[in-house]
Amino acid sequence: PPAPACPPMRAGHSMVIDPGEQTIYLYGGYDGTVELDDLWRYHLPSGVWKELPKTINTPYSRSCQQMCLDTRRKRIYMLGRFIDYDQSNDFRVSEVSNFEAY
Repeated sequence: PPAPACPPMRAGHSMVIDPGEQTIYLYGGYDGTVELDDLWRYHLPSGVWKELPKTINTPYSRSCQQMCLDTRRKRIYMLGRFIDYDQSNDFRVSEVSNFEAY
């Protein structure tokens, strides 16, 4: 059987926790070759990772961003990214349920 899905190795990613849902979200980072634009959800009680689907509004690939979660509105806020030895103050708000960005 195939190995269970889990995020590939990376650095410069961000993680937030939703204590009510007992869920951790992991976004982006750098895998040693490219910046990543994947969002993963880890369910604490079951120990299962799931990659959430990308949409046309998925935030750009990024690493070294800051991220926080509004647990009441179920929105992830991201600020900044590292781009080819430069920094950006790009600000994104994404709906957790379908990862649609505003």
